[in-house]
Amino acid sequence: MGGKEASSAFHKSLRKGQKRLITYFSTPPRTIPRDIVVKYKATKLFLKPTPPGSGIKASETLSKLFKFLEIKDVSAKLICSHRARKNKPNVIRAAFMALDKLTGKKYEY
Repeated sequence: MGGKEASSAFHKSLRKGQKRLITYFSTPPRTIPRDIVVKYKATKLFLKPTPPGSGIKASETLSKLFKFLEIKDVSAKLICSHRARKNKPNVIRAAFMALDKLTGKKYEY
């Protein structure tokens, strides 16, 4: 895959991802409604609602996702090995699985 092909493939996947993210919540909630635990491969993710004003307590990767979704108060804990923590696609996939469980929607990944 050449540089031009990789660039166009990246932009295409980015557009598809943004379309999916926009449809998760009709109006962005301040926090998530309940605790949730999701396991994907070597990554285990705990999401908890937090009181108003406490902010986002999560890794850099998850923090960016919650900011994009305009969720202001949430706590996220990753339980995984150091190697799995560096695998950002698996962390994001686990976060999407958690959002699917919370909203009742199902997206193909």
